[in-house]
Amino acid sequence: MNKNLFMYMFLTFSLLSCGGQNKEENQPGSHLGSVVIEESPEVAPGLKERIDAAKMRTYRDGENGVEVSYPDFFVVGTAEPGTARFHYPDQQEHQISMVMFVEPNVEEWSISDAVKQLSDANNVCEEEGKDYYIISGRMAEEPNIRFCEKCYLMNGKWVDYSVYYLAEDKEAVGRLIELVKDWNPKR
Repeated sequence: MNKNLFMYMFLTFSLLSCGGQNKEENQPGSHLGSVVIEESPEVAPGLKERIDAAKMRTYRDGENGVEVSYPDFFVVGTAEPGTARFHYPDQQEHQISMVMFVEPNVEEWSISDAVKQLSDANNVCEEEGKDYYIISGRMAEEPNIRFCEKCYLMNGKWVDYSVYYLAEDKEAVGRLIELVKDWNPKR
């Protein structure tokens, strides 16, 4: 499986399923189409302040025991064993999503293998540890979408937490980027 393709498909699903109120409407595969990103001239006043002042909620994946934090005003788009998505409530205004997933390491990659496979002109490894990596960059298919991903290799599974956002919102999502970089599922 091409992990960048998986991330793009998951992000496309994340950005298209904005409602989050009805779990039936947020099942993978129930939303089809392409992402349309409108230009935003600058960060909306107050977005950074709202994110910086937000209380954090904790989501715990019951099947895998993985915990992630997200701003209390974000909408839970999906929450299923091994997958959770949280997004900014008004996706027409700002397309910000945080995604957690656990999946088997079917390629049997090491951390170094994953970094080599995922690093390219669009993606840069910021940090590589014994059992994790942090990669940030932009989606090749949608160059205005940026991301920061921290991924652990644990018990033969990839345990991943990422934040996706529009390039012009980078300053506003600084706290979320740091949240992902500091995240550790083994706590």
